[in-house]
Amino acid sequence: MRWPEEVVALEVYGHSVKSLAGIERMVNLESLVVSGVGAPDLSSLPTLRRLKGIDLQKLAGPVDYSPLEECRWLEGVSIEFVSDDAARRFAVDLGRWPRLVALYLTNEHPRLASVDVSWVRQAHSLDTLVLRGFVPSDGYTELLAAPWLSRLLVTCDAATFEMLTARLPNTAVQQYDFASYRVEDLLMQQLRRGEMRGDPVPRGRRSEPPVLPAGARRVVRGPRADLRSVRRPDDVEVLEVRGRSVESLAGLERFSRVRGLLVSRMVSPDLRALAELPELRELILVRLAGAVDYAALAACKGLRALAIEVGSVAAARELRLPFAGLPGLERVTLINPASYPDLAEIDVSWVPGADALRELTLDGFIPAGGAEQLLQARQLSRLFVTSEYKPLGEELQAALPDTAVEERNDIADRTEKLVERYLERPDVREAMEDRRTRSPDR
Repeated sequence: MRWPEEVVALEVYGHSVKSLAGIERMVNLESLVVSGVGAPDLSSLPTLRRLKGIDLQKLAGPVDYSPLEECRWLEGVSIEFVSDDAARRFAVDLGRWPRLVALYLTNEHPRLASVDVSWVRQAHSLDTLVLRGFVPSDGYTELLAAPWLSRLLVTCDAATFEMLTARLPNTAVQQYDFASYRVEDLLMQQLRRGEMRGDPVPRGRRSEPPVLPAGARRVVRGPRADLRSVRRPDDVEVLEVRGRSVESLAGLERFSRVRGLLVSRMVSPDLRALAELPELRELILVRLAGAVDYAALAACKGLRALAIEVGSVAAARELRLPFAGLPGLERVTLINPASYPDLAEIDVSWVPGADALRELTLDGFIPAGGAEQLLQARQLSRLFVTSEYKPLGEELQAALPDTAVEERNDIADRTEKLVERYLERPDVREAMEDRRTRSPDR
């Protein structure tokens, strides 16, 4: 391969690839996907000091994963196994990655495998943990030592899932049910699309996560003071700026061709820098910390799609957005990861006059004043709305027959689940059957 030092992202697919020899020449490699390759030698990976994300999918034959332990700078790791033997023999010390933010372990074999999770209590940078087809070797209580997790998917039964959900109130817990072996996990869908992202995870009835457009992509992580030193900015069409260790967006104006931008978990970024991107059309802001002046978005006149996920209840309740100054918006997604009773109100008075708007998602945000303003939004083709005590979905669907309306109602969902559990009790089922037997035919 010519100019290996210019490669920052590499994807290697198929059994026809015999070896990873030469990968050590790609000294600036940041992201690596290896899929379906037969028994690759991973011993060169520790030489790639800039490697931040690695995705190893369905590797065939015996694979020695131990070199991964020396890649102490890794931030995102995903490993997928297809054989029972490979999953059970996996013995990497997962606590060797002090910067780890996201870990995905997937065992596709019907027989479950165990994995040590005792290291989690020391992994304070860890945000996302997915154990699909794996069970903790020393029990699920080890996971309770990591209350800072934002997202957790575990393979467990219903009782364990309820325990984890109750004991980790600030974590979006999902269950991979090995009894039925089905998963409702949009995280893994994102991963299949090649996105090792720290974006929203659904819990219960949640909206689809926003996705950036296709294009020449660059992912920028820290530690770094700003974006001034990022090379070849003119080549980038889709830019992702991730993490608290990126201190500033200064230098963003150099990315003059950027159409899609994601800014994730930065602390008090100055969004006025976005006005310097003349081609910006799609923007995703994920869990920005500190004081953020969203009013600066009014200068982004070319925006067509805007998605914002807040990181706290307080941030959700303080969110104010300059929608009136963005008449070209076609898609708006607002996500508050909290559940009832920590939902937040959001002003929707601008919606009826937003002629270009076609899709609106209010996930975890309640329309201030109820559905009155939304009832007039006949231009919408899709509407996802969150309601509190009074469901809004039927009323909205009746008023907007040409709009695909979806609704999230935490109270209704919880009530429905409680009723289902009650009806599944053996004594209740026996009593209902006895009543049917005693009742005369009609």
